[in-house]
Amino acid sequence: MKNKTCKSVLVPLVLVMLGNAPAKADEPAKNYSVSQDVMLTGAEEGRTLRLSGYGAVGNYNVYGVMDSFGPKTSTQNTYGELHLSKGVNRGLLYQTEVNSGLKGPVVFRTGPKIKLPTPKNTYADVKVLPLNVSTENGLLNETQIGFYGSANLGKWYAEDWIDHTVRYGEAPFTLGELTIGRQIGDNFSLQTQAAKDVNSSGWALRLGGRYKIF
Repeated sequence: MKNKTCKSVLVPLVLVMLGNAPAKADEPAKNYSVSQDVMLTGAEEGRTLRLSGYGAVGNYNVYGVMDSFGPKTSTQNTYGELHLSKGVNRGLLYQTEVNSGLKGPVVFRTGPKIKLPTPKNTYADVKVLPLNVSTENGLLNETQIGFYGSANLGKWYAEDWIDHTVRYGEAPFTLGELTIGRQIGDNFSLQTQAAKDVNSSGWALRLGGRYKIF
């Protein structure tokens, strides 16, 4: 896909994320949050700038994230995701995702998500997205199965996500991130991250911080 087309999709995605941004439960979020992450690594990706946010739009929970990465201050690629989910029954949601980057097509994914029972101050869900459509290749013969979990333990926090994509007739692949951080001030945290995602050719260890804009 041409860069111009990707930009036309990514710009509205960021505006929606900042203006509205979804929650992690089966009820609409009651607040909004936008954070900026700056992560450094010795790998070829150099550094990753991440803008993420969540909130609610009507009865929908919304989550948006955008990564810009490259060596030092240049940008080699930009990748973003927008997730919209709505509760169907207690613990059961229906989710739609829009994924896009400067070096790839726009991909729409949709399917059910189940909120798992967890202890206090923790959260976990599992999603199964069997319907996947690409603006470049049309209907994709694949299913994505994902897990997300988080825990807030005083000043410490942990976040983990795993996406396993089964492409029928091809080898499956798995991407994921594990982030562990510690809050230093009211809006700033130091964190470390082990990641294998669209920003890295293999596993990468990142160090950096997170600033909560609001």
